Amino acid sequence: MLVATKMNGATEKLVDLARGIRFDDLPAEVVREAGRRLLDALGCMIAGSHGATTAAVRTVIADLGGAAESSVLGTAARTSCDRAALVNGTALRFLDFMDGHPGPYPCHPCFNIPPLLALAERIGANGKQLATAIVAAYEIMPRFQENSGLPDFGARGWAGSTNLSFSVPLAAAGLLDLDRERTLSALGMAITHGNVLDAASHGQIPMNKSILDGMAAANAIVATLLAERGISGPRAVIESAGGFAQAVAGSVNFAGLVAPIGRYKILESYTKLYNTVKCGQTAVAAAFKLMRKNHLRPHDIASLRIGFAQRDANTQKRESYARPQSRDTANHSVRFCVGAALVDGQLTAEQFEAEKLRAPEILSLVDKSTVYWDEALDVHWPAANPATIVLRTIDGRELRETMVFPPGHPKNLLSDEMLEQKFRQLTGKILIGEQIERAIVMTRRLQELSNVRALTDVLRPRQ
Repeated sequence: MLVATKMNGATEKLVDLARGIRFDDLPAEVVREAGRRLLDALGCMIAGSHGATTAAVRTVIADLGGAAESSVLGTAARTSCDRAALVNGTALRFLDFMDGHPGPYPCHPCFNIPPLLALAERIGANGKQLATAIVAAYEIMPRFQENSGLPDFGARGWAGSTNLSFSVPLAAAGLLDLDRERTLSALGMAITHGNVLDAASHGQIPMNKSILDGMAAANAIVATLLAERGISGPRAVIESAGGFAQAVAGSVNFAGLVAPIGRYKILESYTKLYNTVKCGQTAVAAAFKLMRKNHLRPHDIASLRIGFAQRDANTQKRESYARPQSRDTANHSVRFCVGAALVDGQLTAEQFEAEKLRAPEILSLVDKSTVYWDEALDVHWPAANPATIVLRTIDGRELRETMVFPPGHPKNLLSDEMLEQKFRQLTGKILIGEQIERAIVMTRRLQELSNVRALTDVLRPRQ
């Protein structure tokens, strides 16, 4: 890792890397993964479209008005592309069931999809253009997770949502076919105005955490449209005095940031099988495995210890996670998630309804649970978020299960069938079966779409 010092031309090299991503050069598996990422994001957006925070944002944007150019998913409404990015980004975050990229702090490249889809609708882009933009965004955002703000961007007070201010304008500029100078300006303006504080991730998590990514993405879309109109921004926004490296990240591995593309980073994405955070995926999967293997029921448990690598353990020991009072806090508390999963036999959005946060059987398991640092797991972090479940039964047995790569991790991929079943489960209360199956087919063949509006039209709820 390099301390943040000036690397001449770093911003320009990043712009050139993004501009060099062309559909005709993409391997078939990368194009297919763009369709899978799109399907998963669409499912999460539609399922989260009627959450309380999303509904409030939707009311505000309706009051503000806007050109009816981009879909407000989960409804029949349309609005301006920047406002669609905001409300659909909020819907995507609401359930916290979205994809991510393994690494030292949270990175969810799927939050690029709401602004890119909204912009694609505005300009009438085809499936190849959207796929290319998705691949570009999934390439850029994880590069910042891996190469800037280390060892802990959050400890510096910044949220990983900040990195959307790099990926969205670079991918959006490609959709708009901006020249190099306008792309530099779009990037310069987006990051100048797009750094996101991490305050919403601490204590009892407030509702506005669901809005962080949507606001950053909407800002980036506006910046890109301004650049298209000739508004200039700073050219060296990463490496210059007062730029991102110095003022925000504190450290940047410039060589890694602008390295030539090897294996496309979209292929490193993880999909959430369970409705919880990264380390929760592993803990819940390990707990289910241990319970099934030993034919146990929740009432057989006397105590439950959940071991993590050091960074995950430190996070999960937060006092607010012992008795979560909000949906978002419960979703981030692995103690609650494991308890709810074992009691209900599943971990979906339903396990975070208000009555579940007060359910005596779940809280009894939460009270029996503790988090500890399992030093043996540190070797796997941050490429994975391993977990060890140590369960003591009421008859005195101690049982243990360690898992490194849960279902959905890039080294333990969800099959197309499992991913599509997740989409059906997420959208089944809003769309009818015919719409669901058509959307699945369209994302399987994303490159064949002549206009992405054909996909968003399929997703409009039928009255």
